Amino acid sequence: MSDLGRLAEAAKGDAKNLADRAFQALLDNEYGEFDDLVTALSPALGDAGLEHLRQRFVALSKEPVKKLVEHERRKIGWSTGGAIYEDDIANRHRAHVIEMALRDIADAQGDVDAFIAQYDRDTPKVPRIADRLLAAGRAAEALQAIDAAEHKRSDWPEFEREDTRIVAFDALGRSDDAQAARWSVFERFLSADLLLAQQCLPEWLSI
Repeated sequence: MSDLGRLAEAAKGDAKNLADRAFQALLDNEYGEFDDLVTALSPALGDAGLEHLRQRFVALSKEPVKKLVEHERRKIGWSTGGAIYEDDIANRHRAHVIEMALRDIADAQGDVDAFIAQYDRDTPKVPRIADRLLAAGRAAEALQAIDAAEHKRSDWPEFEREDTRIVAFDALGRSDDAQAARWSVFERFLSADLLLAQQCLPEWLSI
């Protein structure tokens, strides 16, 4: 995918035309082959191309979903919940493509709020959201996002979440809280990686 991005940039074609072609490719993205297309084409698309692509997906999201009457619906399989209908699969795919595209476009445009808007409140992708907030200099909001999802934390190690929390503490100048968080990770999961990264291990653990 990175090769495609370099070729598109070298071609120096019309950005809106490239955006239209990317739009169609994303709609046809049945097996994830174009999942990283927006990121790859972002330099070639530029501001104008990205905005054109965004507007096309926003327009698509506002188009009503066609509802088929029962006799028009095609069953393509069965599950424990009953029949699987072709139109249901197509509609879910459409919604997923729109969400993914708008998220990636927002990321490419540096629009943190639009990026966050593509995730629901129960998303497990909190560290990803917090990372964008940190990069935008919004450390307090990043920490709030992590803390708001704290009740959903499992008993399994979630090092990405823990690392993001520590980075947020450091960005806010809360070094004592950052150190306490590192020790908490060590005590709960016997992982010294975060301590080692900051050379925070006491001598008796540094052997």
